[in-house]
Amino acid sequence: MPIINGKKRYIPEAAPKPAAEKKRYVPVEDNTPPAPVKRYIKGGSQSDSNNKDSTKKYVKGYEFEVRIDLIKISFHKIINLGGEIETETFVEGGSNMTPVIRQKPRQRRETIIFEKGLTEDAGTDFFTLLRQGMKITNILIFVRLNGKIVRIFSIDEGLIVSKKYTELDANSSTLLIERLELAHSGISDVPLP
Repeated sequence: MPIINGKKRYIPEAAPKPAAEKKRYVPVEDNTPPAPVKRYIKGGSQSDSNNKDSTKKYVKGYEFEVRIDLIKISFHKIINLGGEIETETFVEGGSNMTPVIRQKPRQRRETIIFEKGLTEDAGTDFFTLLRQGMKITNILIFVRLNGKIVRIFSIDEGLIVSKKYTELDANSSTLLIERLELAHSGISDVPLP
């Protein structure tokens, strides 16, 4: 018996293993067609592939309407429709393997940009009354598909940061675009009735 760590230990001898049989690959000639390919939806199971959710209609060919203090203004483009939060990352306690992520107070402004083409009746448009530094409240954006409202966005209050126009060029036949940039308090989705 061998001595391990000052004590006699019994170590059984390993029994000899039987030799493994070697199998030879023999191709099988089969004329059956291959099995059909199964389609899977990411994050789902095979049963989801026949689900109605996989053939949803997405919103395209939509229209939108903007109302500022219940006054309808037509725009042809809205940029930065969304929001984000600011975070800070730090380590705490004795475990520094995973950092802690917390929301911090907003340091920079969120902006949304409205664009529209200049029309012949621009002098009577509410858009001409909007100036830099003006505070706007109760902004609603209605997204419609085939005349039916599918989404409503709301901005409680905002401040007009800039109002710009495209370059004027008498030799060009391009459309004159008016651009309104608004710093806002945040965009929220309004539940549909």
